[in-house]
Amino acid sequence: MSDKKILLSDFCKSCGIKRYEFFQIFDRHPELRLKTAVSEKGEQVIDEKTALSIRVILRKEKSRETSASSAAKEINLLTAQIDELRREVFRLKAENVRLRKALNPNIRKTRKIIS
Repeated sequence: MSDKKILLSDFCKSCGIKRYEFFQIFDRHPELRLKTAVSEKGEQVIDEKTALSIRVILRKEKSRETSASSAAKEINLLTAQIDELRREVFRLKAENVRLRKALNPNIRKTRKIIS
């Protein structure tokens, strides 16, 4: 690879990230901060190798976020199913007690239904 330098602002625009997100990556990966430089105009620049490393890190972070959000959706779905099954169990217990009373009218005491 050549030693081409890329302005930090241009890199952020091309990747579609905000500068503070870029600096958050730098906080998590201090070895990349050592590879930045300052241009003659006073703007921060990075080389192509560092830019490639940051793109890989961004890709990995996005895949982690996607897997975390899909896991959260799955948990919410399972929680809703559990609630629905609990209601169904409660309904079936009540129906069971009602049918027992109908089949055997001598039963006066019934168990307390626990939800």
